[in-house]
Amino acid sequence: MNQQAEAFLAEAKSLANEVDNFKQAHVSRPHESAHLHVAGRATYTDDIPVVAGTLHAAPGTSPKAHAKIVSMNFDAVRATPGISSPSSPPTIFPA
Repeated sequence: MNQQAEAFLAEAKSLANEVDNFKQAHVSRPHESAHLHVAGRATYTDDIPVVAGTLHAAPGTSPKAHAKIVSMNFDAVRATPGISSPSSPPTIFPA
């Protein structure tokens, strides 16, 4: 066998051994912050302070599961205090 092929096969064999060392199925591994959760010191999303001026999104859903939407009236939404700008699929995903 030529020397280039032997080097390639040796490298492939070592890579196969490394892959065997990293198999994930049916292996228990500790979570990186498990000790913080158990001790009550973990940071949760709700614990992070909200930066002033942060905008939040809230989807509006239809009461009809598979209805064809022919129009949307955002007047009541726009009149609600604190609403920045209502968006609909045509404004988010223009054709």
